[in-house]
Amino acid sequence: MAGQEKDRRGRTISRRGFSVMEYILLFLVVVGGLVLMRHYLQNTVQGRFKDAGDMIGFGYQQ
Repeated sequence: MAGQEKDRRGRTISRRGFSVMEYILLFLVVVGGLVLMRHYLQNTVQGRFKDAGDMIGFGYQQ
């Protein structure tokens, strides 16, 4: 059958199942990377807002 193979013990396994598992793993790796980078991205955005505020207020705070 197309899309099916036999493992070492002779059991039939589905290649489509492995394909779905690979996509799920890829999705989890990407989401995990974004979660780990969240702190750096948040600091970057806050730094840009601070720079913009300093330019408007000429660096002075009241």
